[in-house]
Amino acid sequence: MNITNSLQFKKVKYFLEKTINIWSVLLLVLAFYLWNDAFLNKFNAKNLLTNMAPLLVMATGATFMSLIGSVDLSMGAVCSVANVILVELLPVMGWKAYLVAAIFGIFAGLLLGIVQTKTKIPSFIASLGFMRMWESVALLITASPVSIASEIKGLIAWGKTSFGIISLMTIFALIIALIFFLFQRFNKVGRSFGVIGGNERAAWLSGIPVQKYKLVAFMISGFTAALCAGSCWQ
Repeated sequence: MNITNSLQFKKVKYFLEKTINIWSVLLLVLAFYLWNDAFLNKFNAKNLLTNMAPLLVMATGATFMSLIGSVDLSMGAVCSVANVILVELLPVMGWKAYLVAAIFGIFAGLLLGIVQTKTKIPSFIASLGFMRMWESVALLITASPVSIASEIKGLIAWGKTSFGIISLMTIFALIIALIFFLFQRFNKVGRSFGVIGGNERAAWLSGIPVQKYKLVAFMISGFTAALCAGSCWQ
């Protein structure tokens, strides 16, 4: 009987450890609702879901950095440069400016990954330097405040379209998170990230191209950061 109870306790403990983030969010929502029942009204729920969507996309990329045992502090700065790219190119290129911003994000992640993997500088230090560099780039290419022309506002206001409390931005973020979840769960490269983060040398000895896969993780981080460009205009 004691053995059975011990096994059940371990199962419950394991379940709680794996779902602690979900329970924490639910408890916070309950606490705010008890404090003010207007917290869960339709308008506030829609705002919360919409405003959290860019963070979900960026957190998706940050997850891959955690899996390989690294960190990318430059994601916010990459997002800033991508925002500037959009505001400068949308009047000229239309929706294709989003592609340019996404390509920039991939390039930024690749550049950081190359520096980190080739020089062996800790990712914390390398990404901190890149954060300052991209912040400077964003300021350099926008010498003065830029206003959004009325004819292109439709290209940046798409996220406001909603179905009840669910906006297109929220749907977009969930799709991105689902795609990368499936990639990490069922793709050989995605499954290898956890192995690299657990023991990089063991991963290399088992035949995993560690440096190559780490570059992929850095590019995903930069890509998801760039995808958040334009979110502040919604």
